[in-house]
Order: sequence, then C-alpha cells, then structure tokens
Amino acid sequence: MTTGVPLICGSLQAVSSNRAALDVVRTKLGDLPGVSTEDAVEVGVIATGATGGVYVRQQSIRSMTCQEAHVVAELGIGTPRAKSD
Repeated sequence: MTTGVPLICGSLQAVSSNRAALDVVRTKLGDLPGVSTEDAVEVGVIATGATGGVYVRQQSIRSMTCQEAHVVAELGIGTPRAKSD
C-alpha cells in the first residue's frame, strides 16, 4: 500500500522559501518506502513567512477541507523579516 502526499506550492515565484521547503519535504518523503508525493486525501500544510505563514496555513486548510481533504499536520517555518528601509 502506498500513502500519497500531495505537494502544492501557492507561490507564483520561480524561487521562494515555500517552494524550497517543499523541495526538502519531497526529497525526504521520497526516501521512505511506500510513500508517493503524487495523490492523497490526507494532507499536511507547510508555509513559510515572517510569522510562519499563519494566515496562509489557515486559508489552505479551509480550502483543502472544503475539497474533502483530511489535514493531518501543519507546520509554519519562520523566516527573517525584510527591512522596511
């Protein structure tokens, strides 16, 4: 039996901290037997940002739940704040 894990990046940029976080997760999950990063109904949400992507995670979870996904985990990764000067 294979457990599917979808990896979705909401960033429209070619390079972003969210995309980099998903690349790390994809690499680590690919090393596990019986895990696929293709299709799944159970999902985990990872977001990066100065505050750990709190609002992005909440909206993503709400959206995926409406699409009948079961969110089993979430992780916020804090990043340095940009200078305002």
